[in-house]
Amino acid sequence: MESKARNTVLNTTEIVEAVLVHVDPKTVLLARRVCAKWNDLISNSPSIQQHLFFRPIPGTTPVVLNPMLAKAFPPFFRRPAPAGSDYEVSAPSKRFKPEVWARQIQEMFSFSRTPPELGVQTQEETYDEAPDVHPHFTPDDLKSLPLAQGRLNAAFRYEGATWRAMLPCQPPPTSFICLEKVESMGGTGQYFRRIAENGDVALDDDGEVPKDKKDLGPGPPVRMETLFHLVTGGWGDKNGWIWIWATRGSQTPIPKDVGFSVIDEARREVMKRAVQRDGLCLIESSVTQCTGPPGPWAFDNKFRVKPPYNQSW
Repeated sequence: MESKARNTVLNTTEIVEAVLVHVDPKTVLLARRVCAKWNDLISNSPSIQQHLFFRPIPGTTPVVLNPMLAKAFPPFFRRPAPAGSDYEVSAPSKRFKPEVWARQIQEMFSFSRTPPELGVQTQEETYDEAPDVHPHFTPDDLKSLPLAQGRLNAAFRYEGATWRAMLPCQPPPTSFICLEKVESMGGTGQYFRRIAENGDVALDDDGEVPKDKKDLGPGPPVRMETLFHLVTGGWGDKNGWIWIWATRGSQTPIPKDVGFSVIDEARREVMKRAVQRDGLCLIESSVTQCTGPPGPWAFDNKFRVKPPYNQSW
């Protein structure tokens, strides 16, 4: 009698569905192996698909990060400094004071002093002790991840891998802002662009689409594959990336500076609004060499899931 009652429950779609939306997502994914009926239910139930971060949940920030992706790709989901704080990014623990660095560069190119003399005379004021509150995500951060190891790497690169179609958070963004910081011998530039599943568009300094550019318009939700390819599929001499998630809503802090460059208050305000609206934003920091065209970013091929983006050289 007990077995009959149990079978009745397990074969009642509504009951199984109501139970599975309260089970951790990884277990639910494995439950697809139980039988064809469960696989069909898990693959087609709107509520279960939302629970598994495959289908969007309408809503507003603060966002809920995908726990499976956060465990598999921790560099993408590092938490920022405490809510409400203005913080500075430093990697390593000692960093150049931005104003000192700018003055040194100016003096070096004025040929008023040689670089060795400059280093000696300004050593005491060059470095600013600061905690490593939110370091860059760099290519080296991938090397210790399970996805880089043996058989796991083959499963990770599989075109039908589950992680590719997953939403990084709920509710998911349909697009988000990236602040690209480029440093070179010729100077420093900071540029906004909006990233979406169907492409990207350059923005003005206010984070708006210029009149001569075509707005991307509403599109599908951004998937994890897009975030991963954005980091690993590019060209140039990239130093790192910082993902900022609106896990605390309007209190999400934006860094004051990255590397040697100060992010001015106007740009920080643009990014604060963007995080509140989209749920995340990205800071991409790079140093561009002046010796020739850039090659693919310094990621080993075992980390790439698509060929590098087309480049304009």
